Amino acid sequence: MSQQIKFQLPSVAALIVLIAGCSSTAPTVDDRGYVALSGQPSITFQTSGWSYTNTENPFILTPDYLTNAMVGFSRLEPGQPILRGGPPVPDQINDNTIKQAFEHKLENQNNLGIETKNIGSYSVVIASYEDEEKYRQEYGFELGGVLLHVIVVANHGQYARDAEQVARTAIESMVQNASRR
Repeated sequence: MSQQIKFQLPSVAALIVLIAGCSSTAPTVDDRGYVALSGQPSITFQTSGWSYTNTENPFILTPDYLTNAMVGFSRLEPGQPILRGGPPVPDQINDNTIKQAFEHKLENQNNLGIETKNIGSYSVVIASYEDEEKYRQEYGFELGGVLLHVIVVANHGQYARDAEQVARTAIESMVQNASRR
């Protein structure tokens, strides 16, 4: 049983990378632990010292090679599917349309709770759900005309609490850089 659990996070991460595609530019992390992602929109945020992938969209943070927790960040344009089986990102991205998209995507999840909270300067829709093996959260908010979609998958307990804090710290510290378009 433990081998099956051990490989679930890497398979989720691999799925996210395959669905979203990889950016050709590697992310840059400075000595303060802030990552700069150059895709559109170009953003900078705190990594909380976690290890990270060399892809930009999605960008994945993990404390330990994806074994116990991961936090994935994707920038999805209208029309692109919300990762892991979701509907297309709506043309109008706001709290209501994100909530509807999460409700549609996650309608079969047990213990589903969806709420909207202010995190930093953003109004963020948060969907939380879990099963016997993993704790999961999805965050969604509009940033620069795209859906900023954050997925947290972690083992229950301290890993889940840490992953949730890493996601919130990243969102609180997130700034959109000057557009390069």
